[in-house]
Amino acid sequence: MNRISVFAIIFTLFIPLGSYAQYASSSKTPKKAGDLIESTSYNDHKRGAPRMLQYLPSGEEFVCVNGKNRYTRALYGGHTAWRLETGDRPIFATYVKNDCRNIRFRLHLPDGTVTPLEETDWCEARYNPGTRTYALKDKAWGENCSLKVSVLASLTEEMAVWELSGELPAGCELEVLNSPICRKKLSRSGDMGADPPGCFEPAEDGTVLQTLKCRFPADRHLYVGISGNELKEMQDGGVQYLALQKACRELAGRIRITTPDPYFNTLGGALAVAADGIWGEEGVWLHGAVGWRMPLSGWR
Repeated sequence: MNRISVFAIIFTLFIPLGSYAQYASSSKTPKKAGDLIESTSYNDHKRGAPRMLQYLPSGEEFVCVNGKNRYTRALYGGHTAWRLETGDRPIFATYVKNDCRNIRFRLHLPDGTVTPLEETDWCEARYNPGTRTYALKDKAWGENCSLKVSVLASLTEEMAVWELSGELPAGCELEVLNSPICRKKLSRSGDMGADPPGCFEPAEDGTVLQTLKCRFPADRHLYVGISGNELKEMQDGGVQYLALQKACRELAGRIRITTPDPYFNTLGGALAVAADGIWGEEGVWLHGAVGWRMPLSGWR
């Protein structure tokens, strides 16, 4: 075997390793966003560190109290890329390509006190597959006062509905702020880990595109909807909310897991909702429900 042949063999063997290295690199600065963004990690500093259990099972629900994670649990809705991002506190974001919005709630008391709902003294957050529910208390409201916030995404159109109820001082007003998010362009459809944490927070310049103010009713629930990135108070929201709730429960109820281990019992509805999330408009499974929304008709 001559020298040229040996060199050719070595060159052929090492070419793939060099190609692979660009994807295995832990560099914080991808060479080409979109192709190599998956090689970027914003959690490298946490590798090997002890982690605290943040969510506990409660029947089929995942529960946390006074959690800190934001925009980490999407409500997928229909079979488009639209979704509602939720977290451990009642602050939200819609994903609409090139026009994502941050949605915040403010409770105004008759004495002028304003409480951002994501900053209450106590917050219990629950994820019942397809639904987020929050139980809130704050010392500014009074000892026996509380507020419950639930939100659902429609399974057939790009919209979501919030239901709010509770025991509050008379004359309270709810203010809902609709703002652009702080990051103008998201990588991989806003997938977790592809952009720095906080990319769904409201724009840093304080821009508010819409403000909705609603009188908090004393004897009934308050309903707020968002569709086409526009907020509105829904006078007939109760009927629509119940319809969305029924559809969501039917979807989540397709898979049920019952075992002696409460941690396993939360998985059935979560799997059913996740499976619906990766079913695409084209009538085939997608690679992912958030990022990588490409058909896999030839793969699986």
